[in-house]
Formats: sequence, C-alpha cells, structure tokens
Amino acid sequence: MSTRGRYRTRQHRSDAVLRYMGEGLARLRRDRGVSQRELAEALGVSLGAIQRSEYGTNSMGIYQFLATLWELDATDAEILDLLRLDAKAREAV
Repeated sequence: MSTRGRYRTRQHRSDAVLRYMGEGLARLRRDRGVSQRELAEALGVSLGAIQRSEYGTNSMGIYQFLATLWELDATDAEILDLLRLDAKAREAV
C-alpha cells in the first residue's frame, strides 16, 4: 500500500472516531438541556467550535474535551461510556 493509501485509511479512522465522540458529546449536552451556545459561552469558545466538535469535523484537545465533560457535569459512567467505542465505531476504526 502506498503512503497515500495509508494516510487515507488513517484519516478515515480518525474521522470515524471524531464523529463518534462528537455524537456522544452532543447527546450529553442535549440530555442536560444545554444549548450549543450556552456551552460555548461557559467554555469561552465560539459556537462554531462546539458545532464542529459535535459534528466530528474538528478535533478538540484533551483539555477542551475534559473541560466540556466537566462543564456538563458528566458522571464517571458517562465518561467511560463516551470513551468506549461501540461495535459500529470499532468497525469503522
């Protein structure tokens, strides 16, 4: 496989994980009754940053990821569920 092919495969895997994590963050936020705008203001980031993270088109750093979870008052179980890739996500990875 060419280097270019490996990059595409790696990129595809990365995109799948970002989408999965973004969907989990969006679900947590909605479960809390928090709007994207409210979360963005609480975290001091733009609305677009929240939207891109939830849609999986933007990778947030570990600090921002943790700050988001803390702001949403995520329980340990919710955090572990979010980090645990389900079978569908594992297939994509």
